[in-house]
Amino acid sequence: GHQNKHHEHVGSPLYYLEHLVKFRSWTCDQAAVRKLLEYCATILDESGAFDDVKIHEHNGFFNLTASTQNTKKPKVLLAAHIDVVPHPDSLQWRVDEEDDKVYGRGVYDMLFAAASYLSFVHRNREGLQQLDIGIWLTGDEEIGGFDGTEYLLKQGYGGGICILPDSGEGFGDLSVASKGLYNMNLVIDGKAHHGSRPWEGDNATGKLTDLLQELKGFFSSTSREESTLTITQLQAGLAINQGPSEATARLDIRNKNSEDLNTIKERLNELCLKYNGRLEDLLARDSFQLDMDHFLVRELVDVYRAHSDAPITESKSYGTSDAPFLAEHGIPVVMMRPKGFGAHADEEWLSL
Repeated sequence: GHQNKHHEHVGSPLYYLEHLVKFRSWTCDQAAVRKLLEYCATILDESGAFDDVKIHEHNGFFNLTASTQNTKKPKVLLAAHIDVVPHPDSLQWRVDEEDDKVYGRGVYDMLFAAASYLSFVHRNREGLQQLDIGIWLTGDEEIGGFDGTEYLLKQGYGGGICILPDSGEGFGDLSVASKGLYNMNLVIDGKAHHGSRPWEGDNATGKLTDLLQELKGFFSSTSREESTLTITQLQAGLAINQGPSEATARLDIRNKNSEDLNTIKERLNELCLKYNGRLEDLLARDSFQLDMDHFLVRELVDVYRAHSDAPITESKSYGTSDAPFLAEHGIPVVMMRPKGFGAHADEEWLSL
């Protein structure tokens, strides 16, 4: 193809991004994740700046680590997840010169980061060994990060400061906080009865709808800052003329902080007692808050200011990332990214 103004020549971020997107590294296809990581490992090895490039396997998930100083804890950690959410017709890769965008599954969430790291390594391979840098590419963030980032931290890997471009509203915007996540099954037990004789049983579905109505009153559906509740799945009943003995709701709760989560859990426990229910935890992630006064964060912000015309703004993220795992280990996480749209949606693009 013709050389365009974004230079898809070897070594540019766009060149690597096109290669990465084409691996179709869906979280559920770890063979593809592994192939992508092997491609990245080859590039890092060939740069001559990394002696310890390693692909890790844990519970069937694959991750990559590398450092310039042969250490588990580099001063600056460049991290990214390279797994992407599946998409039926696998969004086609396409560069649109007119509107200055590139389209494809994972371009924004968040293969552009790995592509940028590879390009950085390619362009600076001479001087890299003077720097204390590490790279982590993980393969399971989209389903929790427990066999990726959390696993690596448990193996003693870490760093001084982590750059993780998985949040932010465009360049110059620092994502300084994110909500926590709490997903669970809420199961109500009752006693089955014939549809014409409700007095003979204890209808679990009726109790579940009453409970959910009460629970919803505890949340705001309009405020972006407050904790939110989304009822995502409902399951009950075997026949139209039978009152069911069991009913289940799946809930996706996003909590603004841990105090709020504790209050929510207390409320849930009260309602479970009242309606004969029980909770089955599925997935939980802590909320996250960046310490803007950390000396490495201040240093990085100063460097960023020096190279950027735009002022630095701060925002809070409504989604989750692997940042809480790192923060728990005392590693400040700086999250900023280019403009883009459509993470997990039918159309995903990244602004060039």
